[in-house]
Amino acid sequence: MAGPVTPRRSSTLAALGAAAATAFVLGACAPPAGLSPDAFGPAPDAVVADPGVTHVHALDVDERAGVARIATHYGIYAAELVDDGSAQAARVGEWQGDAMGMARAGDSILFSGHPAEGEPGPANLGVVAFADDGTTSVIALDGEVDFHAMAAHGSRVAGWDSATGAVFLSDDGGATWSTGAVTPIRSLAWAADGVTLLGTTADGLVASTDGGATFDLVDGAPLLVLLANNEADAALPRVVGIDTEGVIHVSTDGREWSAVGESPILPEAIAVTASGRIAIADTSLALVSDADGRNWQSLFRY
Repeated sequence: MAGPVTPRRSSTLAALGAAAATAFVLGACAPPAGLSPDAFGPAPDAVVADPGVTHVHALDVDERAGVARIATHYGIYAAELVDDGSAQAARVGEWQGDAMGMARAGDSILFSGHPAEGEPGPANLGVVAFADDGTTSVIALDGEVDFHAMAAHGSRVAGWDSATGAVFLSDDGGATWSTGAVTPIRSLAWAADGVTLLGTTADGLVASTDGGATFDLVDGAPLLVLLANNEADAALPRVVGIDTEGVIHVSTDGREWSAVGESPILPEAIAVTASGRIAIADTSLALVSDADGRNWQSLFRY
């Protein structure tokens, strides 16, 4: 990886704290207006200028496949994982829709969100499978949900729907879903047991052990904004969060947390790899730490 990045606590972390309340409320982007009721898919004659990366919504770092994927306001980007930190992320395929929540369930990349402006289809995408060639296919809840947050642990996938405020749960990799509690969640993650579902709210961290049907506040937990967990068979199973001051926290059960490093940027997405490395991203770059946030190296740039 490239050289270390030094945290800038006085400016960056103060900005993160100031933005946290807004992040809990907004958490995403509004659906584009003027959509037709046709099936989800690209408009064949549409010509849209490439707007680049303006918002980052989710990040996944797949060490086994050697690729990082980034859900953005204008499509899904990917970057090859290289040791010198020189990777450049580029949009995969031509789709420029609003990819909101994104999760890797086994070998499947799932996302939700909104179509591109002017693209035929309902305002909510449902659950979409994404292939590495950029092709997409709706696999569930077509036109019904807009998951602004998603998390997976093996075949268990959770999503928070901005349209209804409800948590949804799938036990079969996203094919079928059940509806759980209505609660204003910003970010989701699974504890290492694959049973405890965690969510960040403006009131604090909440946890569910009944598939999202009910949630309770986690006493003593830090006020986290972003959460991420790694895959079910990870070498170092863990859940990672970042709080309103930019401090990185790690846990296995989601109830006992340890403060470790801190973020040198104002992150919009966080991820944790199978080996336990922590990655963060904004609209300019992504950084990765193999020392729990005590030092950072470049992962990719856009």
